Amino acid sequence: MLISKEININGEHKLIKEENISFHEEDGFCSSSHNDLTDIHSYKERCKELEKALMETRSALDDFQITSKEFEDALEQELEHTEKQYQALKEKNLSLQKEVERWKA
Repeated sequence: MLISKEININGEHKLIKEENISFHEEDGFCSSSHNDLTDIHSYKERCKELEKALMETRSALDDFQITSKEFEDALEQELEHTEKQYQALKEKNLSLQKEVERWKA
C-alpha cells in the first residue's frame, strides 16, 4: 500500500514522505515506523510554534513602529519649538546690541 505523508504549512500541503508499507496480520504492525508519524507531529507542532512567534514578532514590530513614529513626531515638534525660541532670542540679542551701540553714540 502506498502511503503519502503531508503537512499543512500556511495553507499549503507539502509532501514530506511517500513510501510503500505492508500490514502484517500476525503482529498487527505496519512496516512503516511509528517514528515517522511522531516526526510529522513534531514538525506540525514546531510550525505552529514558529507561526505564533512570527505573529508575536510582527505585533511587536507594529507596536514599535507606532511608538517610534509618535516619538519622532514629538521630537520634531520640540525641535521646531526650540528653533523658534532660538530665533526669537537671536533677534532680541541683535536688538539689544543695537540699543547698546545707540547709547554709546
